[in-house]
Amino acid sequence: MPFKTKEEQSAYYKEWRKLNKEKLQVYYKEWKINNKDKINKSQYKYLLKLKLDGKRVNGRSLNAWAEQVKDKTPFCEWCYSEDSLEAHHIMPKIKFKQYALDINNGRTMCKDCHITCHKQGGY
Repeated sequence: MPFKTKEEQSAYYKEWRKLNKEKLQVYYKEWKINNKDKINKSQYKYLLKLKLDGKRVNGRSLNAWAEQVKDKTPFCEWCYSEDSLEAHHIMPKIKFKQYALDINNGRTMCKDCHITCHKQGGY
């Protein structure tokens, strides 16, 4: 289907994505489940490329870090639960920015233990 201008092409694909949003979400969700090894490799490569040097840690890098931490230990390190897992910084990322994306500075915890840890003063 030839387009006369880039604007026509852009408008067409924007409308197409709107109409097929739900199908695309299902497709990408299934793809992520079936290709978890590819995602983890790309996230790990992304973490290796990052150099903080006083820069802010962005959400994408923290998500990649969290996935790597949860893959390293796929259960809560406090109660051994496997439900609602989160990654926890051992040394807080605000104080120790240089360790914010270090895989060894993370532990896997369930949501309840993570909240308890922070309430008890564990950063």
